[in-house]
Amino acid sequence: MELKLSIIIPVYNGEKHIEECIESLTKQTLSDCEFIFVNDGSNDKSVELIQKHLIEDSRIILINQKNSGVSVARNTGIESAKGEYIGFIDSDDFVTNDMFEVLYKEAVKKNADVVVSDYYLGRDGKYVKKKTVFEYGFLYDNASINKKIIPSLIKNEDIVLPAVWNKIYRRKFLQDNNFFFLKKFSLEEDILFNIQVISHAKTLFFIDYCGYFYRETIGSASRKIAENSFFDRIIENYNIDIKSLTNITIPYEEVKKFQAVKLVNLSLYYLFKGAIDDQITQKERNLLYKRIILNNDVVLSSKKYKQELLKNKGLLEIVMMFIIRNKLITTAHILGFLLNKIYTPKLSEIFRSLNQKVNVFIK
Repeated sequence: MELKLSIIIPVYNGEKHIEECIESLTKQTLSDCEFIFVNDGSNDKSVELIQKHLIEDSRIILINQKNSGVSVARNTGIESAKGEYIGFIDSDDFVTNDMFEVLYKEAVKKNADVVVSDYYLGRDGKYVKKKTVFEYGFLYDNASINKKIIPSLIKNEDIVLPAVWNKIYRRKFLQDNNFFFLKKFSLEEDILFNIQVISHAKTLFFIDYCGYFYRETIGSASRKIAENSFFDRIIENYNIDIKSLTNITIPYEEVKKFQAVKLVNLSLYYLFKGAIDDQITQKERNLLYKRIILNNDVVLSSKKYKQELLKNKGLLEIVMMFIIRNKLITTAHILGFLLNKIYTPKLSEIFRSLNQKVNVFIK
């Protein structure tokens, strides 16, 4: 008899949180499943901790491989999976006891190729619910998927779409289409996988449920921003030929527009993040401003798709877009300095209020 669900967990030096992850899996109310841990060359105590639980729970499977990256580890898991559906979880995250039972039952009930749930984002031990912008309870067919969902996914407009760990996928659908993670992309492996998979899905369903707890490491993100590694990868991924890699039906020019919108939106985010993050030095901050504002791809995209980008933008974002379009480095330094000195959570609420008024005016 076929297992109902295979859950794939790539592991690389995850000893700090992996026991919490394992325990949340072994307590799943859906018993007819398997937990495939793919050790990607860890050199800490991750394997020992997995082996301890493996003895106690026959559903746990451990596969060891040399360090090859998360995409290869997930592909190893897909190749080994035996469940009707496949799910993913990162080794430093955890799930509620009923998560996979809820998603599986809904997938079977709707006969869906993909089921998408909301999730909790954790920062400094506090978790905030992140919800989709799409309608719950509606079974999207392939035409509506490619008309509504794929553009949003490429533009990064819906926070729950890019990740793979808040979804389950029909295994036969993945196998029949030979869908695997692309190996050479380190930042957007989830998004590229979802673009190719979701664009070919016959049916997709958003469930009004939240059971995944994603743990974000603030310090490491700040370091990557300061070192410009995030921005380097954003530019690299902007130049990816998504259409040829994923075989989607959307015209090439439309895809590039979606990528350009995402590029500028991420640039705005990193300008703002660089200004308010006290873990980033002033020297690093100035370099970040310069790299973003003088980047030709960012500047040209902000000009070419100005009207598209102005939709749903707030006052601060509009000002930052003006700075980018006109390469106003000195103005960026002044704005960044002011934001760093005056930014507080209360001020953030004021910005949100202003944004709503500006959006009404623009519309």
